[in-house]
Amino acid sequence: MAPRGNLGAVMRGVTVVLVWGAFGLAACGSSESNTSSPGPTTANGGAVASGGAVPNGGAVANGGGGSGNGGSVTAGQGGLATGGVAGSAAGSAPLRDACRAYVVAYCERQIECTGGSIYATESCVASADACPDLLLSSGSGHSLQNLLDCIEPLRTADCSDWRRDILPACVTAGTRARGASCAFRSQCQSQSCNQEENGAPCGFCRGLAEPGGACNDYETACPPGQRCEGSRCVEIPPSADPVRPTPSKRVAEGEACGFIRCEGCDAVSEVWCELGLYCSYPEGSGEGVCRAFPAPGEPCAEDLFPSCAEGAYCSPTGCLALPVAGEACASGASPQCADGLYCVSGLCAPLAAVGEQCEPDPTRLVASVCQTGLVCACQDAECRMGACQNLAREGTACGADGVVCEHGTVCEGGLCRPSDALTTQAICDQRE
Repeated sequence: MAPRGNLGAVMRGVTVVLVWGAFGLAACGSSESNTSSPGPTTANGGAVASGGAVPNGGAVANGGGGSGNGGSVTAGQGGLATGGVAGSAAGSAPLRDACRAYVVAYCERQIECTGGSIYATESCVASADACPDLLLSSGSGHSLQNLLDCIEPLRTADCSDWRRDILPACVTAGTRARGASCAFRSQCQSQSCNQEENGAPCGFCRGLAEPGGACNDYETACPPGQRCEGSRCVEIPPSADPVRPTPSKRVAEGEACGFIRCEGCDAVSEVWCELGLYCSYPEGSGEGVCRAFPAPGEPCAEDLFPSCAEGAYCSPTGCLALPVAGEACASGASPQCADGLYCVSGLCAPLAAVGEQCEPDPTRLVASVCQTGLVCACQDAECRMGACQNLAREGTACGADGVVCEHGTVCEGGLCRPSDALTTQAICDQRE
C-alpha cells in the first residue's frame, strides 16, 4: 500500500491503469457483490493518466487546495485538502477540493482494509477526476462540511465493517428514489446507480431491498452488510484482515521473482520484475525468474495471461507484430492495432486529430479515439457529439480553438481556473 503522504503524488500523475469499477467499487450499473457499496465511484469508472490524457484512459485530477478570502480548504500532506471552509473569491473551488480529499481518505482505507497494490490505489484515486460532481450532484446527501467532517472517520473506519460494506454514518445516502436519473451513486437513496445499458454514462437509481429481501443486479440493491446471491440479500460474513507480505521490490532480468521466503525465517517478500519483464516459473519450480517478453516469432509468455513484447500480440501460433493502418485488427480480448491506431469496422486506422469526431463521456474528459495528448470534449448539450481537443491543466492557458480545460476548472481570463460548477447531471437530464 502506498503511504498516505504519497497519495497526493498519485493524484497528480501516475502510470496508466485502465480499470472499470476497480477496488470493489464497480461503476454505476455494473454487477457488484453488493450493489449498494457507497464509495466514490463514477458512472464509467476511470483510468489514471500521467501528465495528460492517454488513449482509452482519462485525466486524473491534479489535487491541491483552492483559496478564498474567507479561509481555504488548505493543502495538507501530499497536497490533500484537510480543513477549513473556503471563501467566495473568484477561482476558488472548495467543493471540488473537499471532494478530492474525501476520495483520497476513502481510497487509503479501502486499500488498508481489503489489501491491494499501488495500482489499485491509483485506480481508486482516479475517481477524483469527476469531483465535485462525483459527490455533490443534485440529489446528493453530502455538503462541503459533511465531506470535510467525514475525512477522519473514513481514515479510521473499522476494517471488519468496511469489508462488509458498512461504512461510517457520514457516508450519506442521496435523495433520488428508485428509477430516478443519476450519474453517480451518491445521488441515490440506495447509494446505487445503474446504467441504462452497457457503457452508458447516465443511469437510474436502483431501489433498496429490505434486509433478506429480493434483489437483482439491475434494479434492486441490498442494504449495507448484505449482498445479492441467488436473487436474495444475504449477510456478508466477517473476514480476516488481509495478509500483506513485506514491501515489494523490482529486480532485473535473470533474477528471482515472485513470493520468496527468506532462508531460516518465515518472512515472505513479494519480488516483482522491472518494467518490460515478466516472472517466468519453470515447470515444477515454485520460484520464478525475470525474463524479457517474447518478440514477434517467439512463443507467447505465460504470464497472468499469454503476453508478448510491446508492439506484438499473442496469436494461436505465437507472438505476431501488431497490424498497421489498413490491415485487419488483431483479434483477442479486444481488437488491437499498432501504436497510434485504433480498430474501426475491423480495420486499423489512425487516431483522431484535433477537431476530429470522437465519442465523449459527460463524467470526465477521456481520450476515446483521440491521439495521445488529446481528450474528447462534448460538443452539444447532451454530450452525444464530441471532438478531440488539447487538454489544458489548471493554471495553464486556454481560450484558443482546440483547447479544453480539465474537469473541475473553467476558462477565465485566458487561464483554466478552479471551479465548483456541477455539470454532469445536467447533461443526463438533457438526455431524458
